[in-house]
Amino acid sequence: MRAYLIAIILIIVVSGVKTFAQVSEVKTPAYSATPQEPPARDNSVQRVEKLRAQLRDIQAQESEAQARLRQIEIELEPENIQRAISHIGSFKPEELREQRRLQLESERTKVRLQLEQITENRMKLEAAIPEAIAAGQRASAVPPPSEQAPSSAANENKKSIYTSSSVRPAELKAVSPARRRAARQTRKRMKLR
Repeated sequence: MRAYLIAIILIIVVSGVKTFAQVSEVKTPAYSATPQEPPARDNSVQRVEKLRAQLRDIQAQESEAQARLRQIEIELEPENIQRAISHIGSFKPEELREQRRLQLESERTKVRLQLEQITENRMKLEAAIPEAIAAGQRASAVPPPSEQAPSSAANENKKSIYTSSSVRPAELKAVSPARRRAARQTRKRMKLR
């Protein structure tokens, strides 16, 4: 009986260890089937999508404000003001009409200000989207740091090429204008000697 219980406990322990090992293992693929974009590119794409979503929201707000402004303009017509207060009984309907007109004009002013702010925000977003796209393209065009910093020996070779008198215009095409001027001045100095 003891041997039987020990065997059962041993089986439970071994199967528990196997189960624990299977659960704790993190399975990661050895390779990715799709190429990953650099993180800067992902961030810029997300930023552009966020800006576009904000632009859609702003455009919806703008159209709602424009619709409300048109509705207020219609309500401000004298016959519509008269119709709005006709169901209210009063001994002074002129005061009611004036009060309603002032209320609508105040609301129209508020909606116009809101519309101006919305239009301003929309214009800023429309300008920010191309900037974000360009920033994303610049970020994806920047080579990794290992490719950016050439060795000091390579820098010395470049300096000697640019300052020597044997530099030809064909070799200067990929060189900055400041370096071209420096090379021309060096050639002139060499000719004067």
